[in-house]
Amino acid sequence: MTTATNSSLHSQSIRYWMHYMIAMLMLLSGLTVLGSSYATEVYKCKTADGSINFQQVPCGEKAASVKINKSSTASSKKKSQERKVNQQSVADQLHRERMIKKQQKRKKDAKKSHAKRNCTGEKDKLTRLMKTDKIYKIDKNGQRVYLNQHQRRQAINKQRQRAEYWCNMAGR
Repeated sequence: MTTATNSSLHSQSIRYWMHYMIAMLMLLSGLTVLGSSYATEVYKCKTADGSINFQQVPCGEKAASVKINKSSTASSKKKSQERKVNQQSVADQLHRERMIKKQQKRKKDAKKSHAKRNCTGEKDKLTRLMKTDKIYKIDKNGQRVYLNQHQRRQAINKQRQRAEYWCNMAGR
């Protein structure tokens, strides 16, 4: 995947997560409002002139009972405060997650930069090995020991593998 695709997928997942959290907050807010209300019963009465009145006591045998929801002010204030605390908690959690993602991206970028430097260095070593006719190693006594053709090819192949490893890590 390309960097643009990764970035696009990353921003899509963040948008999805934020929409999900907003939906959850709205749901919790709705439940809070429903939980902070209570029902009271009133009666619908018709007067002699045909107008309709509502009262708490029945006005006769034909009085129709109606339930009206009333919200409790004290309970409503408490629920509102709880909702604000919950919203702040969700906002704090989203902020922490964003910061963690930024930190992870910085670490990933640092690893990639390190791999790019190593890729370049290993390619340079491979180029030097391939250009030179004689390759030597230093023995325990500090003396040069020249490699034969078979050992030279092995050294070049080993260096090629190191260069490929770091260049693959760097995405090159």
